[in-house]
Amino acid sequence: MEKWKIATIAVLLMSLVGFGISQQNQANKPLPTPAPDAAPTPSPYLGKSLPAWNFKQWNASKPLDASSLQGQTTLVEVFRTQCGHCADAAPLMAALDNRYGPRGLKIIGIQSPGAFDDAQNPENNWKAVQGWLKERGIFYPVAFDEKSRYFQGTIQKQFLNDDPNKLSYPTMLIVGKDGKVAWAEVGHDTSKAIALAVELEKRFPTSKSPAQNAANLVKWLQTTIPDLQTWLANNAPGAPTDLLKAFTEDIETRLKS
Repeated sequence: MEKWKIATIAVLLMSLVGFGISQQNQANKPLPTPAPDAAPTPSPYLGKSLPAWNFKQWNASKPLDASSLQGQTTLVEVFRTQCGHCADAAPLMAALDNRYGPRGLKIIGIQSPGAFDDAQNPENNWKAVQGWLKERGIFYPVAFDEKSRYFQGTIQKQFLNDDPNKLSYPTMLIVGKDGKVAWAEVGHDTSKAIALAVELEKRFPTSKSPAQNAANLVKWLQTTIPDLQTWLANNAPGAPTDLLKAFTEDIETRLKS
């Protein structure tokens, strides 16, 4: 792990996996051999095609089916309107649509209610959901997963061993041109927002130069992710040239991977 990440990015992202601090051993005692980091558990979605769906209600002019994912790169988000992390992710989703939509990215949202038997739950009211979307500037196609038949039904059974504890909101899936899930993430925070943007920049670069793409992406991230902008301002008063340079170099490395 690069030195600059330990000193700075851990503060920014707050939750980097694998980051640890070892205590100083007493004098004359040999340092123990550190245990290797546990390999992250692969996402159960990776390499699989999403099962067919039959959503009746969309905010689009006509319903879409899962077969429409073939031949193009699609970002699919499963969310619910009363989920705090989903609400936090909404501005990012709208911004990603504005940035990558013109480059060929297709985004599909699936609003899947949590407590689907609660008549008072706004997530079960399609009209309320549509208002929520408009308030947040989300105009890409979004389906209403009535009674959560798709997410808490089909997806839970086919991908999550029918374990409701494995359901997470939001669930972000990048589906490749072959119709299979190429990247997956659950939940939302600053680190995950950056990771998602990096994955999309890899797939929709505007330049053959990773350095140029990284520089452009960092500028966009600064204006799009409030936590990033605030952190840079608080931790690098004045002109944070060195910090920005290190951050941009890290993004470039990730774009090359």
